[in-house]
Order: sequence, then structure tokens, then C-alpha cells
Amino acid sequence: MQDLTDYINTKYGNFEYCKFDKFIGFSLKEYGEYSEIELTIILHFIKEGDTVFDIGANIGAFSVPISKKIGEKGNLYCFEPQELIFRILNNNLKKNKIKNTKTFQNSIGKNNKKVTLQN
Repeated sequence: MQDLTDYINTKYGNFEYCKFDKFIGFSLKEYGEYSEIELTIILHFIKEGDTVFDIGANIGAFSVPISKKIGEKGNLYCFEPQELIFRILNNNLKKNKIKNTKTFQNSIGKNNKKVTLQN
């Protein structure tokens, strides 16, 4: 996985990211953050002890700061269906010592069925 990923220290913690990712990975590398305005809005509505669902958690760029905001009494449930991205998500949670989070390699949708994701 090392040839596909790299590591960066950001304002919210240490992250592994995909070198080929033109959005989240690029933003973390170039700016040390990802979608800061959206994250600020989300964090405004979350308080310590809340239960939060991060559907499409990707590599955890929102999951890590959300987890820190809800604290030890809170619960975060992360859903990410892509195998490589799911592994990176779990690495990032571990790297940042996040313990109030459960991850699921599933997507969430209206129908209960199996789908194949294209790369």
C-alpha cells in the first residue's frame, strides 16, 4: 500500500491518504485540512456525548475531528464500502488513538443488495 499512500500531519491529526486522490488527499497535502467550512458547520451541531453516523467516511478526514468533539462518552459509527479506503480509515483512527468509533465496510442505501464499486 506504500506506493499508493503517503502520510501528513494536519491540524486535526496524522493522516494516511491516497496519493492519487485529487480531492481529500490533495487538500490534506496542500492545505493540511479538507472542506474546513463544511467541517466547521458539522462540528457546530455536534456536542460532547453525541452519537454520530459518518456515512461515506472515506479516510476519516471528518471522522477524526468529529470523534474528538464527541469525546469518550460519544459514539461514532463510520461506514465506508471501498476496501482500500476502509483500511486507510481504520489506520487513521488507530494513528490518532480514536477509541469511540466503530467502522463498517458497508454502504448505506434504500435497498438491501450487494453492489460492485468501480475504481
